[in-house]
Amino acid sequence: MNLARGLLSAWIVVVICYPFTVMASDESLSNDLSPKMWLDKMSHSQRELSYQGSFTYERAGKIQAMRVVHGVIEGQEFERLEHLDGDELEVSRHGHGPECIHPGDQLLRLLSEQDKKKIGVEHFYHFSMVGRGRVAGRPVVEMAVMPRDKHRFGHRLSLDEETGLLLRAVQYNTDNRVLERFQFVNLTVLDSMTASTFENRKKSYQAKHVELSAAVPLQAVWRLNWLPKGFELAVSPSSESTLDMMTYTDGLASFSVFVEPYQLKETTSGVQGSAQRGATMVYSRAVVLNGESYRVTVVGEIPSLTAERIAASVLPAS
Repeated sequence: MNLARGLLSAWIVVVICYPFTVMASDESLSNDLSPKMWLDKMSHSQRELSYQGSFTYERAGKIQAMRVVHGVIEGQEFERLEHLDGDELEVSRHGHGPECIHPGDQLLRLLSEQDKKKIGVEHFYHFSMVGRGRVAGRPVVEMAVMPRDKHRFGHRLSLDEETGLLLRAVQYNTDNRVLERFQFVNLTVLDSMTASTFENRKKSYQAKHVELSAAVPLQAVWRLNWLPKGFELAVSPSSESTLDMMTYTDGLASFSVFVEPYQLKETTSGVQGSAQRGATMVYSRAVVLNGESYRVTVVGEIPSLTAERIAASVLPAS
């Protein structure tokens, strides 16, 4: 997801899981909104509705129960996420205005650019409405997001028919294995909320809101000799960072590449390896570039073989 990266606004990116099954198209959907229109409806509902509810989040065999409260007060978004299992913890966030760009908006914008530039996200995923169902006692429409190549994962989105809210999301690999699952178990849409609802409690953490901005690369030190089609640079190295980091996204999936100096030992067995938790893959390897030793690490929501190929493609920029 990952949840702290954006709560509901980020769930379309990472926190989703329901076993995908190809379904025959429901004829009753033929006159309904297109996937693009449903994404637009979802984007507006995420920003404009006040609601509260509980949901489950499953990753790497572990299930967490959480409660979310979202409100729009005088044009500003407020969110509070409460962990219902384990240690008491709340994450709150506020201050989002109408100019804030959410991942749902970014995805919609990429779809809109499809016909103009021929590089839209629809060239790398197939979007289709595949049926209807019920989640948290509410009627939903089902959207399948199928990858067109082996370098990204598939998704299944369940959108509330009335509001367009994302009520269930699923992320799965090429073998149809569930990687992550998010699903509401109850939801109440509210007419209004007061700011007192979001006042900090004793055991709460106020998450900072970071505005999205276009990447402004510094003088490049590293480059990728190979990059999956559709991925573009989103975050470039920072002058304040102690290591070099580059982040890429295709509008739905993302990954980061870290390059840091490393003192090679007689063996690199402790450096090279991979680990996966849910949809997030971590792959690391030691390399020698320009006569110096470095550790290259790739972290992101991509298949393991893709992460390995990206790590192997890191070269000096000049």
